Amino acid sequence: MTPREDKKEVIIEKAVAVFAENGYYKATTAMVAKEAGVTQPMCFIFSKIRLNYSKL
Repeated sequence: MTPREDKKEVIIEKAVAVFAENGYYKATTAMVAKEAGVTQPMCFIFSKIRLNYSKL
């Protein structure tokens, strides 16, 4: 796995946890970024991820 793929996996993992705790519509990129230890712009790079969570 590349470092970019590793970071993406961390963001996905933390986003799922944030969504589970706060609900899909109340979860924010700021919450995900804080939990994942990344900046908000990094979350925006993977913003398409959020659209895929409804399929999990």
